[in-house]
Amino acid sequence: MFAVRAARAAAPRASTSSLTQRSYSTTPVSRAIADAFAEQDLPPTADPSLYPKLADTNPMRAADAAIAASVTIKQHYVHITTTSNNTLITLCDDRKTPIKDGVWTGGMVGFKGSRKGEFEAGYQCAVSAFKRMEELYERDPGARFELLFSGGGKGRDAVVQALTLAEGEKVRGLVNRLTDKTPIKIGGTRAKKVRRTALRIHLSLFVSCVLLFYFG
Repeated sequence: MFAVRAARAAAPRASTSSLTQRSYSTTPVSRAIADAFAEQDLPPTADPSLYPKLADTNPMRAADAAIAASVTIKQHYVHITTTSNNTLITLCDDRKTPIKDGVWTGGMVGFKGSRKGEFEAGYQCAVSAFKRMEELYERDPGARFELLFSGGGKGRDAVVQALTLAEGEKVRGLVNRLTDKTPIKIGGTRAKKVRRTALRIHLSLFVSCVLLFYFG
């Protein structure tokens, strides 16, 4: 047994370096493949000379800026008064003076009686006012509009909805301010006593008679 071990120890062993050299070859072909994979770490890029030359600034944006600089802003005012009975829209110039053909009411757009205070009447008033605002903007590109609301009628919501829909698409960008000037009572004197009509008087007398009949 000792003789077998001695024979194995005396036999020459294979070099591990030769195995490593065989597994990782350094031939020119293998090195070229390795270099090709190393170059593919980044995405492929084209020659910069093939791209078109970019402009220093956006020409459309520069044109818009030049137009905006040359336009003088003129503030206009649109007074919108809404009640339970009617809707009144008044378009004023930069001096807060009503302009020609700049007043609309529920009756002027074709509604009569109690229908003048309805939603549709306020909507049609807003559409007519928007068309007049478009005409002012075409004549003066510097025209801007402030909407001033007063009152809490149905026409108030109608004007806001008309501004957000297709009818107000052209003038929506021209509105630079919305103001609510509806007066709010805080404190103050006592309110006026509610007027007693004949029906209320008769009802009160009837209730009094019934109470006297049962508990009198």
